[in-house]
Formats: sequence, structure tokens, C-alpha cells
Amino acid sequence: MASNKGGIAQLAPVNTDNVHQRVYMQMRQAIMSGKFRPGETLTLRPLAAALGTSVIPARDAVLRLVTERALENHRRSVRVPLLALEELRDVERYRILLESEAAALAAARASDDDLLAIEQASARAEKAYRSNKIERFLVANQEFHFAVYAAAHSDLLQSIIEKLWLQVGPHLGALVDSMRESDLSEIVDLAHHQELVRALKARDADGARAALAADLEDSTDVYRPYRDGDVAVHG
Repeated sequence: MASNKGGIAQLAPVNTDNVHQRVYMQMRQAIMSGKFRPGETLTLRPLAAALGTSVIPARDAVLRLVTERALENHRRSVRVPLLALEELRDVERYRILLESEAAALAAARASDDDLLAIEQASARAEKAYRSNKIERFLVANQEFHFAVYAAAHSDLLQSIIEKLWLQVGPHLGALVDSMRESDLSEIVDLAHHQELVRALKARDADGARAALAADLEDSTDVYRPYRDGDVAVHG
């Protein structure tokens, strides 16, 4: 598996229609999905070049992401925040509270199309898991979670959850670097995904809440190498 070359190298040129929004959304998704690493520095000209735009849309996107705390000002550039251990624990705590509530709402509100999208995302995550494709699994896992949160049909709740993922995404990326020779089955248990899908289909809000909370509680163990200082960050 190729080593991480930095988040900018993984961006793609954007369509020029509504370019400011497209630049912002691509950068936002890249941070959430772990393409950038904690402490990684971004400068505008390389960023704009990677996105195929002028500096202005890149600068506007960076400013928006700074206000969302997804990036922070650092000297004469910006960087992905380096969270202290207690800050990361706070993110984990509020993820469990809010994302499990979204799962409970999804049990009550999900349409048949929502449930199909959730099952399909779960299948993609399981396929990546079975083939031990770590980066592919992280993408599919995010798609699964957000299919569940979309099924809650609460724009406000989903927007808050997205902001928490902006905080935790780079830490997942840092973990990818430390897990390239690992077996996913040693650190991830898909049983909670399966329990969550069953609860959603049964319209069992309490069961969905419990399954999602258990999934997140287990997944926070995966962050421990980063939290305890065993995973390198980009300074």
C-alpha cells in the first residue's frame, strides 16, 4: 500500500461550476475521511494547484474550515489541528452521545430507500474488511455511518456530527499509517454494524442506539496509539 503523501496530493481538480463551494466541499470531505494528518501544514498555492483553481477559492475554503475548527492558523499558513488527549476524549464522548441518538431517530424515520442505502454501505464496508483493505474500509465505514445519520432526517443533528468528524478524521488518517501491516479483524468488530442494521430494519430505536454506541466505544480503542503518542504526526 502506498505511503501517505499528504492531503494536498490526494485532491483532484474541481468542476468550475460553483467553484468556491466545490473546493470547500472537497477539502471538507478530505479532512473528514483522513486524507490529511494531524499537524499537516497547508499553503494556498500548492492547494490551489492541486484543485485546479485560482488562489481565491482555495483561500475562501480554508477560511471557512478555520471557522469550523477543521483547520487552524499556524504561523503564515494553516494546519490541521493537533488535539490534546483531553480534547480528543471530548470529541469521542460527544460522538457517542449524538451519533447514537441519530441512530435511534433513523430507526423511527428511515424510509425503505434509506434502509437499502444503509445495507449497501454495510456490504461495502464488510467487503473491504474481509479483504483487509484498511483505507477502503475507512471510506466505506464513513459511508455506512453517514447513511445511518442521513436516515435520521435531521439536518441540524447531521451538521453537528459532521463537525465532530472534521476533528476525528485526521486521527484516523494517522492511524492508517501505523496499521498498514495490521489485520483489520484484530482491531475492528463488524458485529455492531450487523446489530445496527437489524435494529434499524426492526424499527428498534433502543437497539439501534445501543449498537451504534457500542460500535463507537470499540472504535475509540483504535485511537489509543495516536492519543498515547505512538503515532507520528506531521509537524
